[in-house]
This record gives sequence, structure tokens and C-alpha cells, in this order.
Amino acid sequence: KAGRVRQGILSLPLVAEARVERRLPWVVRILVKERTPVARLADGRGVAADGVGFEYPASRLMSLPVAGSEDAARILGGVPPAWRARLRRVDGGKDGVNLELVDGTHVVVGAGGTTLAVSLDRLDRVLSDISRRGLRAESILLSADGGPVTVRPRRGRRV
Repeated sequence: KAGRVRQGILSLPLVAEARVERRLPWVVRILVKERTPVARLADGRGVAADGVGFEYPASRLMSLPVAGSEDAARILGGVPPAWRARLRRVDGGKDGVNLELVDGTHVVVGAGGTTLAVSLDRLDRVLSDISRRGLRAESILLSADGGPVTVRPRRGRRV
């Protein structure tokens, strides 16, 4: 019976892990680990790093980036929390990742090559270099294999 109870609990989208312990004669202990949203989906639900969407208080989701899909949420799962705070929207899949930063900069990271974390480190260096020059980028294209970076500056806007 404990196995069926556990499976029933695990069927709830908000539950990531569950353990049911039976202590005879009358005690049942249920331990639950909730999923934590890394983003919000366009339909207003939260979505965890494993791509599972679930109902969550909207007020707690507003500061999270929008994930264009469950795949995008899985991508976000590998992004350090400090970087997640810099993102407004994430889309992507096998062909690459599209990011919109909170400052409005659009970034495309090509597929293959390095991990997204490595590409984000590289992006951080590119953004720092642009800022040091007193410029802002409209869009940035990063090849995932460490190749060239293409930056389209914002016209008429200096920092």
C-alpha cells in the first residue's frame, strides 16, 4: 500500500520526490520534496528544471524568466541562479538557445560545442567589453564552439 500512496503523491506535478514510511502499528510518515520553479510558462504556470509545469502562486513567479517551452526550462535548469536573474525570456532546443536579457538585448547561442554555462561565461565577457566601451548591444550571436561573436550595437544609445 505504501508504494501506491507514493505513486499517487508523485503524480502531483508540484512533487519532485516522495517517500512513504510505515511505522507499525499506526504511524505513516510521508516525506515530500517540492519542485522549485526556474521559470514561468506563457500560460502562467511555473516550470521546474526537469521541464514539468505546475500551478504556482503568480506573485512568486513574476521575477522569473519566461520559458518558451518545457525544453527551455530544462535549459534553464543548467543556468546558474545569478544568470537566471539577468534573463527575461529563454527559448531553444537542439538548434541553439535564444535569450532575451532584462536590458532587452537578444542573444543567440549556437548549438553544439560547449555547454551553456561556458557560453554564458563567454557572453559575460562580451557584455563587459561592450559596457567598458560605453555601448549597448541590440543583439549578440555566439557560436557555441568558441568561434566568432557577432554584436549588433544599439544605435544612438550610449551608456
